Amino acid sequence: MSEQKLTLRQRAEMALQNENMIRFLNTLSYAEGTEKHGYHTNFGGSRLEDLSWHPNKVLGRTKDGVTTATGRYQFLGSTFNEQAKKLGLKDFGPNSQNLAAVGLIIQNGALDDVLKGDVTKAVYKLRNVWASLPDNPSKNQPHKTHAEIIAAWNKYGGNADPSFIHPSSNMYHMNGQQYDYSTTNPQPIASIQSPMQSTQGNREEWLGQQPQKAETQQNNPLSAFTDHFNQLNNTLNAFQPQETPIDNQTKYQKELAAAFGVEPSTKGIIPDYIGDMVRSIYDAQA
Repeated sequence: MSEQKLTLRQRAEMALQNENMIRFLNTLSYAEGTEKHGYHTNFGGSRLEDLSWHPNKVLGRTKDGVTTATGRYQFLGSTFNEQAKKLGLKDFGPNSQNLAAVGLIIQNGALDDVLKGDVTKAVYKLRNVWASLPDNPSKNQPHKTHAEIIAAWNKYGGNADPSFIHPSSNMYHMNGQQYDYSTTNPQPIASIQSPMQSTQGNREEWLGQQPQKAETQQNNPLSAFTDHFNQLNNTLNAFQPQETPIDNQTKYQKELAAAFGVEPSTKGIIPDYIGDMVRSIYDAQA
């Protein structure tokens, strides 16, 4: 039977066979202060004798208000009833309390972390479930420190690195380095080189080896507009009337007309006899 087809109850029961899960539940009991009476612990430390069902009655008051917390994991009445419905629990005995705790762990996405022994990551995900865990948002109830949680985990046979500081902003911090918090076995971020931190040649490769001009045009809208304007202007020039080229003879005749003060003809040139006269003078001097 594949894990995808298992019911929530079956997943919880299988998880309870894992040593790390037992270790984590022991750590939760330490954090909640229920080690003395265990499954029979009422809020405030008194003993609960009847485990036929969660008593679901006010057992005390915190600065956050009244509480019905009881049992080894200090379930509120509403919380246990919700898990009992999902898991098919019939009483408030030790096995039912264990299953309900695992149900909350699964519900908050910390099952794999617990089974793999990543106590720091699991505690971070569960900080809003159990008020005694580090980083719980309530300022009105006492919390254990990360160092205390790790010490308890190791006391029960774990092997957590005591140099870990709590994860923050999706990162682990250990020994002065940041670690990717998205993985159970974190990799140092410093070891992952960004393409933009590589050499210039590699940077061009990262950019897809785009020509420099294309990159400049992309970053300079004015340059791109100018190129489009010139292209359109050249297209329109093809429809402009072309001027008739002026041959050299006509050019010289116009210059002579201006020099002798002769009014050009309707063709814009001086009479031929003027040109002949100038030519004869030039020939005589030559």
